[in-house]
Amino acid sequence: QASALCGSEFGAALEYIVECELPARSLVEEALQARHSVHPCGEVLCLSSGGCPWKTHLYELERSLGVEPLVKFVLYPDTAGMWRVQAVTVEGT
Repeated sequence: QASALCGSEFGAALEYIVECELPARSLVEEALQARHSVHPCGEVLCLSSGGCPWKTHLYELERSLGVEPLVKFVLYPDTAGMWRVQAVTVEGT
């Protein structure tokens, strides 16, 4: 019974990574590459869809790609189709 529970938990975690985290990383990376088309300063990111876990991916990509200046605002559509803006916190806060 414990083995079945562990297997089911592992399956759920793997499904989340494959169906949510990996597509979110691609979405954030594409938006990061196109940030200068949103605003010339490069500090505004526009995600094509909302509801994805973007913060950790953004922090990791900014570090690995040496992004300067850092992104300050993220725009994304909510479930009702309205646009939202969110300020990006300093990593670790």
